[in-house]
Amino acid sequence: YFNETHRLVMKAAYNADVKVGDCLFDYMTSEADILKAKQNYAKGLSGITHTTSEQYGDLEIKTYETIYSPIKNARNEIIGVTAYSRDVSERVNAAKALKDEKELAQKYLDIAAVMILVLDKNGDIVLVNKAGCEILASTENNVIGKNWFDNFIPKNEVNQVKSIFNKVYNKSTELTKHYENLIINARGEERYISWYNSILYDSESNIIGVLSSGEDITENKITHEKLKESEQRYRQLIGNLDAGILIHASDTSIVSFNKRAEEILGLSYAELSGVTASSKNFNFIDSAYNILDVSLYPINIILKRNSPIKDYIIGIKHIHDKKLVWVSVNGVPLFNKDNSIREIVISFVDISNEKNKQDEIIHLSNHDFLTGLHNRRFFVEKFRELDNKSNYPLGIMMVDVNGLKIINDAFGH
Repeated sequence: YFNETHRLVMKAAYNADVKVGDCLFDYMTSEADILKAKQNYAKGLSGITHTTSEQYGDLEIKTYETIYSPIKNARNEIIGVTAYSRDVSERVNAAKALKDEKELAQKYLDIAAVMILVLDKNGDIVLVNKAGCEILASTENNVIGKNWFDNFIPKNEVNQVKSIFNKVYNKSTELTKHYENLIINARGEERYISWYNSILYDSESNIIGVLSSGEDITENKITHEKLKESEQRYRQLIGNLDAGILIHASDTSIVSFNKRAEEILGLSYAELSGVTASSKNFNFIDSAYNILDVSLYPINIILKRNSPIKDYIIGIKHIHDKKLVWVSVNGVPLFNKDNSIREIVISFVDISNEKNKQDEIIHLSNHDFLTGLHNRRFFVEKFRELDNKSNYPLGIMMVDVNGLKIINDAFGH
């Protein structure tokens, strides 16, 4: 026996006009179909009821879900097999398409270098990509279904993070789209993750999950913290130096300086920050007390020579109290990869005491201690200075004014 649907199926699948009493296998033109059919009917004849979902057909291939059951007579003897089939091709194809689409989406997710994570309303993991498994130091099978908060958030932060998550689901607070937090992977390692989050909705605008992409920034975080610590040590070191430090950009503008630089220059933070060498805040003199030309400022000498300077002596006249401070300046240029100057570091120390003592020694060596007048040494040095062809003719006059020679001869020079 067969019904009309079976007749139509056999016609479409094998171009066969089936008749009662004929062998079903003789109508099949596909050896694979014959083999499957024989196995299923043999199983039914052995007394086993079973269900299959298989493809059949040669001209037209479709998927059929079939229930095979043995037929028994009054004496409970198996005399045949019934096969109830229905075409499930559309459902199977849709499921296959959905599976293929999911696998393709998973491939896209696995290509991503960041963790992709989806949590359901309970905080259970329903999706994770390859990068996520690597960060979590586990496999997809071991991660899917686990509660995110109970397994991958530090215990001291679980309640806070879970509370925020629940508020998002209850729509009592907005989801923070970007944040950073600490997680713990399956090996117990702490990792810093930078997250970007998005809420997932169903067709009725109900929240069904949270999609998150997370980048492992642990190494960057550690490097940043070390850099921050190094910068703090550097600032403490520079701040405690007795030397003033100025850092100039290549256009001579000041980009950084320490407190000692403010004190020596007699200028405030606002008066130093960002100003260039041509600023009227600076009033420098040379060792002979002459106003120093801007071109001879330490920063400009370094820029012109493209090389460091060492022990360059200049005087600084404070613009507010007119105090004079003598400094010894050292400076060094810092270069870019193309050998252009990136920054110039200037250091200077207060040598006012040494300079004043040196000036006093020079004064005493050229002046008479009793009278304060220039002495013979000064005369000899000036004579040698003037005694050159460019000053000819040179006249020398020795004049005794009011017995001054007698006094000098008696009491010394």
